[in-house]
Amino acid sequence: MQQSLCTHAFALLSDGWLEDFVIECPLHSARFDVRDGAVLASPAWDSLLCYRVRVNDGVVEVHL
Repeated sequence: MQQSLCTHAFALLSDGWLEDFVIECPLHSARFDVRDGAVLASPAWDSLLCYRVRVNDGVVEVHL
């Protein structure tokens, strides 16, 4: 699954709204915490898949 998709209706979250740590889906207003992918508002029920990241000496590292 593409990681920028809402788990409810597969809308692009990159077209949504980001405020603080919350991204809102542009299609049906499901909301997710961008820090851990947790669902904050329905109609979504499934969390987003997220990866731990860090910056190490100027290099972004992603834990897969």
